[in-house]
Amino acid sequence: MLIQGGTIATLGRSGREYNLPQYPNLGKFEGEARLTAMLWSMGLDGAECVGSGEGWSYTLIETPITPEELTYAAAELDMLPLSGEELSFSQDFAGAILAENSQGFVSGYYFVDSADLAEAWEECSVTDDDGEDY
Repeated sequence: MLIQGGTIATLGRSGREYNLPQYPNLGKFEGEARLTAMLWSMGLDGAECVGSGEGWSYTLIETPITPEELTYAAAELDMLPLSGEELSFSQDFAGAILAENSQGFVSGYYFVDSADLAEAWEECSVTDDDGEDY
């Protein structure tokens, strides 16, 4: 199951709904949950990234993400305190793919199931004319 990173997210068979705080500023993360910005700040260092010929780049974020890691990312972005919903949600999803378009805007796509995450990540993979990944 895919959940786009707006401010309301529903996860899993239980249908639990999370009310995630929205990113407070205009720009790169406009319209996204604050969690997307936090994951983006965590994912840029050493995360697997692929590019696309259509002006998108993707970052894979795999869980688990510890509350300490999330708190550190929130502090770096001056987004403390974390909400209980952000902490719960960060423990309940299998991973995320963050997509940045050529204009610099980022969208978060969250997955409940690891197999769905792997399949979506495979779709993000790009090959050059020789069939090599880049």
